[in-house]
Amino acid sequence: MNERFVLARIPETPEPRVTVVFSKRAVMVRGYTAPLRELLREMGFKYFMGNRAWIAQPLTPPKVKEVVDKILRMAEEKGLKVEVIER
Repeated sequence: MNERFVLARIPETPEPRVTVVFSKRAVMVRGYTAPLRELLREMGFKYFMGNRAWIAQPLTPPKVKEVVDKILRMAEEKGLKVEVIER
């Protein structure tokens, strides 16, 4: 008698990760969570689609740095891993 056993592995749940992509004049956030969403709204993020959020108007370079720093601080408080990508 031929019996087949299928081993099913439960995939390890990845740690929540937030990716911040920024350039000289724009910032986009991927993988944000509900607490971060409120902070993003306060900072001027107007477009939310899926798990991405971005600011519509062009920013000055010092403002981009300020926004990125705030996001990093908030994510650290919430215990989220953050990946920062500069374009």
